[in-house]
Parts: sequence; structure tokens; C-alpha cells
Amino acid sequence: MESYHFLTTANPQTMAPRANPEFSGVVTIPAGTIAAPSLTYAGDSDTGLCRPAPDSLALVTGGVQCLRATAQGHVVVGPDNGAPVARLSLGSGSAVDRLHLFDDGSNRYGFGVTGTQMQIYGAPGATVAVGQRNSATGSFESEALRVIPMIGGVNRLEITGAPSGWAPTIGTQGADADIPLLIHSKGAGVSSYIGLNVRGQRCLTLFAYSGTSINYLRAASNSAGNPPELSAFGGDDNIDLALTPKGTGLLRFGTWSACSDQPVTGWIAIRDASGALRKIPTIS
Repeated sequence: MESYHFLTTANPQTMAPRANPEFSGVVTIPAGTIAAPSLTYAGDSDTGLCRPAPDSLALVTGGVQCLRATAQGHVVVGPDNGAPVARLSLGSGSAVDRLHLFDDGSNRYGFGVTGTQMQIYGAPGATVAVGQRNSATGSFESEALRVIPMIGGVNRLEITGAPSGWAPTIGTQGADADIPLLIHSKGAGVSSYIGLNVRGQRCLTLFAYSGTSINYLRAASNSAGNPPELSAFGGDDNIDLALTPKGTGLLRFGTWSACSDQPVTGWIAIRDASGALRKIPTIS
């Protein structure tokens, strides 16, 4: 029995050219893996695109994921570090993860993670400001907090939260063994002061002399059996301590006790509100 083979002539108009091909249908390729992406380049088989999981797309360079879009609409920059739960995740599982922003020059700003520490940093001399952005103009406004790092600084401020029944704290930490905490107000007018409120009510107001102050008040705790101290300190060798009532108010201290006449054995020197020297007699 004779057999016949019929050959059809291919129409080159319906076939994609090798250079600049165009397709009207769907091109299906294998899913690939992070180590071996399916859409890659000649001579660089570990760089390209792959589908690491259903409905996901990953961009791979050198066999390492550098970007992934997940089925949940999340975007991961860098290798996965657990299932992403944010719209944008930056994670590699390495010691340092950073997101950099650049200004018009070459100055670098950004966010970073080192170990268990979240870092916000800027170029030398830069500040970190917290505020809000105007939704209409896009400008930054209503600044509420500004952090000013000091070049070469080794001491810092620490704010610590607290569980129920405990108080949050503001303190100092750093390289020095003893680190004071300074609080400044702006200006030299009568409205420049530091106020302390408790239960929503003013308990203490601190003012500074409008000129150049060299003398000041110091409050100190003390050991068992000794009273706390409220003392005058400063540049002068001799400094009075003034306790001034308001209006016709008087100074109150101690507890009065009645007693029979006793001889005066001495006196305690004080000054009245005008600065005149007065003597309080004492009995034995």
C-alpha cells in the first residue's frame, strides 16, 4: 500500500519574527524559582522573573529575591523575612536593613534596622522633624517635634513606656558616667517659663531672671535622718534665699506651741521683703 504525505506551506505572515516578535495570544512559561527564574537572560540565568507562589511575582538578581509582589497586594523589598503583613515591607533577615532617601544633592536620609533597634537618621547636621503634611499643597507644616543630633554626640535622651501601675520615664543614657538632663524654654520674656502640671493643674512654674542670671535655686534629697534641702547656689559668695508670699499673704513654717515666759537666749537673722535685716528671738 502506498502512503502519501501532504505538506502545507507555512504562512510567514502569521509567525512572529525572531527579531522584535509580537504575539496576539498568551505566552506561558514555567513558574521558575528564586534560584533559577524562568524568564531570564542569556549568560545570566540567575537574574530575571519567576512565580515563587501562586499569584505572586518576584524580581531576582543573582539568585536572590530583590522585589516580590504577593497575592494579597503586598510588596516586599529584599528577601522574605516571614509572611509580609504590610503593604510595603523591607526585610532581609540580615543584620542591617535600610531605606534611603536622598535630597537634591548627595545627602542621605533614611530608616534602618540594626539588630533589635529601629533607626531614623539623616545627613551630618540634619534634623528629624515630626509634623503633618498639607493635603492640598503637599507642604510640611504643624511641626510638633524636632530631634537635633549632635556630630560626635555620645549622650542621649531615652523615653521608656511602662505597664499598668507604673509610670513612663524620661531619662539620660550614654557613654558618660554622670549625665544631667537640661530643659530649656525659648525667649527671655515673662511668658518664657517651664510649667509642671499634675492632674491637669499647675503645680510648679519655673522662671529665670530676665537679665543675666548667675544665682539659682537647688533642691536636693538627703539620706535617712536628714531633711531634704532647698538651697541657694550661684556665682555670688553670699546669697540670700527669698520666699515671697503673694499680696498680703504671709510665710508659714513650723508649728506654734504655747509656753510660759522664758529668757531669750539668742536670735536668728532673716530679711523681710524689702531686704531689711530682722532678728527672730529664740529661747532655750
